[in-house]
Amino acid sequence: MISIRASLALLLSLLAPSYSFAAALAPATGRFIEATAHRAALMGPVAEAKAALGQPIFDPAQEARVLAVAARDGAAQGLAIAPYERFVAAQMALARGIQTRWTQPLSPLASPEAARAALSDLRRAIAATTAAQLTALTQALPLLPRQEAAFRESLQEALQAQGAQDGEISALAEAALALRFAPPAPEGLAALKARGTLRVGTTGDYAPFSYRTAEGTLAGIDIDLAEAFAKSLGLKLEWVETSWPTLTADLQRGAFDLALSGISRTLTRAAVPGSSFSEPYHRGGKAPIIRCADQTRFTTWEAIDQPGVRAVVNPGGTNEAFARSRYQQASLRVHEDNRTIFQEIAEGRADVMVTDLIEVQLWAGRDSRLCPALGAARLTYAEKGAWVAAPPESPLTTLFNLWLAQQQGSGALAERFRAHGVGP
Repeated sequence: MISIRASLALLLSLLAPSYSFAAALAPATGRFIEATAHRAALMGPVAEAKAALGQPIFDPAQEARVLAVAARDGAAQGLAIAPYERFVAAQMALARGIQTRWTQPLSPLASPEAARAALSDLRRAIAATTAAQLTALTQALPLLPRQEAAFRESLQEALQAQGAQDGEISALAEAALALRFAPPAPEGLAALKARGTLRVGTTGDYAPFSYRTAEGTLAGIDIDLAEAFAKSLGLKLEWVETSWPTLTADLQRGAFDLALSGISRTLTRAAVPGSSFSEPYHRGGKAPIIRCADQTRFTTWEAIDQPGVRAVVNPGGTNEAFARSRYQQASLRVHEDNRTIFQEIAEGRADVMVTDLIEVQLWAGRDSRLCPALGAARLTYAEKGAWVAAPPESPLTTLFNLWLAQQQGSGALAERFRAHGVGP
């Protein structure tokens, strides 16, 4: 008795491309037919394993899963989805036919466990063979119409040897000859024009760049910038809500075309594949904000970072990264809502928060209880920019930089800052 694995290896070794038609076809077409024949050769052992397990030949749920994966994989290779689904459906019908007529077991399957293991092995082999078939198909596809007669004859010979019938083979050949590549999808700016919208991610919790008014509408410097940039491109603006903890993941999954939310240009963010930063539109850095009553107490960073000092920070962004790296002795608490975090200090539940100097200046101007701890001094240097979900050489990044330079040169950018109560 030999194992199903050994039988499978022997079976595939007998399928070397020795068909009489091989010389008449282009190599890619020959590889496609060879992979198709290999796949068909696996169907007998599949039938044997299913019989041992009492499973039906036709499994609609399994075929639906196969078809869904095929649509995804075919699209990834640039194939038109509907014709490729037709091809896969014809191939599954041919496979059912071979399984239904199978009468020559390769080796006994001693137990249900052995049958399940065999079926698992076979499905992995089918997946690998299907992947090889798809690769060969994308190479052979431009050649098939010119080799139609030889292709039909070769496919007939290869699949008859595996127990397929003429009608099944003919249907598969027709489906293969109807395959085509999908038109290329628009990319970059063309994709934006085709869609008609510019999707901009923003957190809505970081004044003066992006925040919500009492009425719940978005406002801020970055909101103004996004609206003006979309208008300059003739696109409708679509806001995408994001957050500091999810910002990078949202960019990577393509949730928006670019993000504007007072985002610091950092090496970590800039290193995210397929993304880029615009030129900076604001330069600043981190600074601490405290209660005005504590100004004589907190005159240096060393005075702030002391036991008993209660620091607070919003989660997920550069503020939290700074706080976790710089506080050595003060206690640190994460406050989830950036919109109410300054009340924690003003009302005495926390003593200090480190954020961007522009936000410190804004809130010190809004709430008479709050003051910068170190005046206009900064603890770090930082730049704000648009984070684009496209590489640096992309048209979107190039266009935003050009538009931004014009905004800076005309004075419009500085005016937007002043309109929101801060200097540029």
